[in-house]
Amino acid sequence: MQVTLADLPDDVVSGFFTATGNRFMGEMDGGIGRQKAEFKASSARVRPTWEEIEKLYVQEWVELVDYEWSEQAIHPRSGIVRVHAKDRSEFDRLVAIDPPMESAVIFVGEPKLSPDSYLSTFRVLELV
Repeated sequence: MQVTLADLPDDVVSGFFTATGNRFMGEMDGGIGRQKAEFKASSARVRPTWEEIEKLYVQEWVELVDYEWSEQAIHPRSGIVRVHAKDRSEFDRLVAIDPPMESAVIFVGEPKLSPDSYLSTFRVLELV
């Protein structure tokens, strides 16, 4: 008895060609590594606006990479959030792990200060 591809269920044929293609491309994990890499690359291209960052990271410290921030603006226009945390010491620990060449650190929200405190803001640019 001879069986042709047309005799096999579609999912078997699809699985066979996917597995063959994966082996041909050197993907022994069934393409999962490639899919993760493609997802990471596509998500890295998404740069949320400041308004979106404010909604997602309320009262948190954030580190932005690949950001747009004009010299005259108080907040960045957009940026990719690399690290975020509510606690400053936890944030500092996370930021120290594999730091990028350039990033911006900003607190999202209203700082909670004691009555005898004052807040000073400045922007430091470091050229390497």
